[in-house]
Amino acid sequence: MRILQTLVGADELTTAQLRDRLPDVPPATMYRHIATLTQAGILEVVHERQVRGTVERSYRVCQDKAVVDADARTAIPRTITGSPSPCSPGL
Repeated sequence: MRILQTLVGADELTTAQLRDRLPDVPPATMYRHIATLTQAGILEVVHERQVRGTVERSYRVCQDKAVVDADARTAIPRTITGSPSPCSPGL
């Protein structure tokens, strides 16, 4: 969820830029989640470029696919942080 929150606030970011903004997320976890979100069509690859023998990709959120219903918004932050979501009704 934090990967999506970070990307929603930016136009597009590379995995390295996401790692800079979310330093507590282990690199393997970051890459795995980005791959899953991309395969699901929630993220899209905007640019690709060669960087020292590897391909650097820039990602952005597909706004029409990244819809989270109210129940999921309430449950996800509580699962991650143990506290209610700031978007929960009544807060």
